[in-house]
Amino acid sequence: MLNLIRIAAVTGRVDPGSPAGCRKYLIEEIKKAGAHSPDVILLPSDILLPPSAQSLRRQGFMLDLCRQELSRLAEDLRELPSLLFVGLPVSLHGVTVSAMAALRQGELLGFVLPPSVPEGPLPKGFLPASAVFEAGGARLRVLPGCDAGKALQYGSLARDCDCLLLPCYEPARVGSADRAEQALNVLSRELGCAAVLCCGAGSDSSHPVCYRGFAVIAEAGETVSVQAEFGQSASLCYDIDLDIVRRFRDTLPAALAPAAYRFPAVPHDYALRSFSSTPYLPMEPEAERRSLREWFELQSHSLAARLSNTGIDRAVVGISGGLDSTLALLVCHRAAQLMRLSPDHILAVTMPGFGTSDRTHQNALDLPRKLGMSTMDISIVPAVGQHLADIGHPLDRHDVTYENAQARERTQILLDLGNQIGGIAVGTGDLTEEALGWCTFGGDALAGYNVNVTVPKTAIRRIVAMLAEESTDAELAAILRDILDTPISPELLPPDESGSITQKTEEILGDYEVHDFYLYYFVKYGFSPKKLLFYAENAFDDRYTEEQLRTWLATFLRRFVGGQFKRSAAPEAAAITDFGLSSMDFSVPSDMSARTLLRELEN
Repeated sequence: MLNLIRIAAVTGRVDPGSPAGCRKYLIEEIKKAGAHSPDVILLPSDILLPPSAQSLRRQGFMLDLCRQELSRLAEDLRELPSLLFVGLPVSLHGVTVSAMAALRQGELLGFVLPPSVPEGPLPKGFLPASAVFEAGGARLRVLPGCDAGKALQYGSLARDCDCLLLPCYEPARVGSADRAEQALNVLSRELGCAAVLCCGAGSDSSHPVCYRGFAVIAEAGETVSVQAEFGQSASLCYDIDLDIVRRFRDTLPAALAPAAYRFPAVPHDYALRSFSSTPYLPMEPEAERRSLREWFELQSHSLAARLSNTGIDRAVVGISGGLDSTLALLVCHRAAQLMRLSPDHILAVTMPGFGTSDRTHQNALDLPRKLGMSTMDISIVPAVGQHLADIGHPLDRHDVTYENAQARERTQILLDLGNQIGGIAVGTGDLTEEALGWCTFGGDALAGYNVNVTVPKTAIRRIVAMLAEESTDAELAAILRDILDTPISPELLPPDESGSITQKTEEILGDYEVHDFYLYYFVKYGFSPKKLLFYAENAFDDRYTEEQLRTWLATFLRRFVGGQFKRSAAPEAAAITDFGLSSMDFSVPSDMSARTLLRELEN
């Protein structure tokens, strides 16, 4: 089950002071929205007699006309399977109030009253704002006449529902749309629910105030869809993800109010939501750059804090000429700046082995020297060769023992050098490698402190690219660009006859951007394997085949579960993202089998 609910927000157009004219405009707009088969369609409050006709709302015959036009509207939409909310003024105990008529397939379910109406016995056909509607598996409440600011006063009504529907009719003023959008995001974030605002309408009177149609949908504290129109209808239709909404909620309600009405999901054969292939980064380029910069600064400040708090002013980092160790080295350099230490307090150690290529070795030598760091170049070939001979392992057997022996030798050198100079051995492994168990237990999985372990591989590439672009040193930028152009590899197997890398990680595991995508939604929102595949097919579109995405997902699930024992012994690090794998963020049993997850994917 995908747990998506499709909600449409339609402001429509109005004919000022004419319920019949308003209905005629609405029919067309509702049918357009209905073509997308939404589970729910929300219209603004008072859409059949807008506030521009305020004085007419007190006259009984106008209220009767609104009821008559509502009946005609319901009859015209008898075939519509959506739950429809239409705003109109009604008389309650002789007082005119703004209500929302709930309609479905021609039937009037009742009039939902504003939350300002005191709780108590109501006439037949009226429902309190606390009434719960269930559509497509989602629990909904509608608060007539409430924008996001007013709705916060009734936060208790959101505690046991997935989505708040906020129909209102407010004048348009300079900046009001931005304020309303920001307030809706705050509401969604603080109350842990999705929120839909549907306000005003097109073509309304422009005296003494101005109106416009404005609709916005927020999910987990972020705007996912927004539109504003003056002369025309603002219309949105979006699939809200209930798994995301419910995962965002941090408190349990004392009790679940029973649903007044419950309706099944309207069938959909396509998705209506935006899918980003890098959901952990903003989609807007400048916002992404700010996010990457913040990531880098948090890494640097966390390392500086660890060094300062422990009274240590030296750090040791292994540099391979690859992306991860490059970023770790740049983080160490920035941390030294923050501590007002000279760069030579950082010892960068290059440790070429059986699989090291000339290209990566040269970059590993050039980068720390360019940054003014202390350096050491220690070949691990003699030590590893001796070790393999000691345990009776043939040097030409290129298996896991052959590979891990190299990783463990490098870690031993770094830890011993840390002891020797009184410094911390800084880990370089990233979040993606930790998730996939693509590291050696007792080898590169160990460190005194890890600066990369909460940064996915895709983000590491983009951070290094950003730093290369921002650098005013042409030589440094050229080194970074060459590192970015180098295939990702642990370089534990010998290069080919031309000296080129033969062991390319993405040819073994699958593309890192796909694994990072799976990691984000699996850890942060608990998506099922089937839903992960559905999202990936939409986010990556035609870049990968369904078979590739499915194969890589199976690889991700197997390796994620199989690598838990390594994560259980991971070094300390600062959790600077909201989808990390520290024991306080996410944990599964180390001896768990991946069979259950794989079976759900296969079925």
